[in-house]
Amino acid sequence: MMITTNTKLPSLCLGTQSLILATTTTSILSPMPRLIFPLMVKHFSRIPPADGVTVVPCQILLVIDIKTQVQYFKNVAKQLKGKLGDKGSKQLLSTAVYMFSTGNNDYFSVFSPLSNNSAFFNSFTHDQYVNLVIGNLTTAIKEIYKEGGRKFVVFSTVPLGCVPSTRVLNLQLTNTSGCFKELQELANMHNKALQQELINLEKTLQGFKYSYFDFYFAITDVIAHPSRYGVKNATTACCGSGPWRGLPSCGGKRSQLTEYELCKDAGDYLFFDHGHPTEKSNRQFATSLWNGVPKVVRPYSVKSFFEQAAVSTV
Repeated sequence: MMITTNTKLPSLCLGTQSLILATTTTSILSPMPRLIFPLMVKHFSRIPPADGVTVVPCQILLVIDIKTQVQYFKNVAKQLKGKLGDKGSKQLLSTAVYMFSTGNNDYFSVFSPLSNNSAFFNSFTHDQYVNLVIGNLTTAIKEIYKEGGRKFVVFSTVPLGCVPSTRVLNLQLTNTSGCFKELQELANMHNKALQQELINLEKTLQGFKYSYFDFYFAITDVIAHPSRYGVKNATTACCGSGPWRGLPSCGGKRSQLTEYELCKDAGDYLFFDHGHPTEKSNRQFATSLWNGVPKVVRPYSVKSFFEQAAVSTV
């Protein structure tokens, strides 16, 4: 999600979906781009999309695990200190906002026909596996905190069992329509544990602040009340094939699935493809995240982080 504002502060978005330097306005291009952007592009521009906190699922899905991404960040932080000095780099890193979107692939991958990770998953109880995912995420957050990070935005998982692809998976496994129950249960367990861990971090790490985005509820609410959000179809994807267009064939270039259907107006749909919201839906979610809509964002809005940072730099 790209969120813009009038403040002139950088946002270091360190998530396992993506690892990039986003900026709030183009005004950051002067005088900082010669310093910030080459450092970030050198380390991050070739990183593929990722959402893996556990190491094994990341290897199977050919994405970069969170431990490796944190090491990239540490490399950049070290170079910033060399360029800006201790005081300058501390100011930049402490006013930056670190955004994590994690967990989705860690759970989805164990049921995906594209991976063979079920043996790893089945060696744990559900509680143990969730604790593993949360533990690795917590370690990453603490590592960034040690480097000077203080403001974190953390997404819950989406309702993993209710996206088009997992509706198809549920149909294949149980011969019933609806959401895939086991994935829904894992998502709920993860999100409950994540919220508690963030509360614990706030109590134990001085100056730590977080914004929790309840992506699970945000999407579930659209599914339950599509007309409130200007959506006509909240279960079927705009692009894909099979039931609910939930097979990952959009574009015709994934594995052997070459045929796909494409809707006339993506704005009528919640999901664009087998597992990702449309641009319209993402814009609505981003607006809620930025403004801090109480139903889905707590305890701080992302906007407040940037307002605080603007005051601290005056």
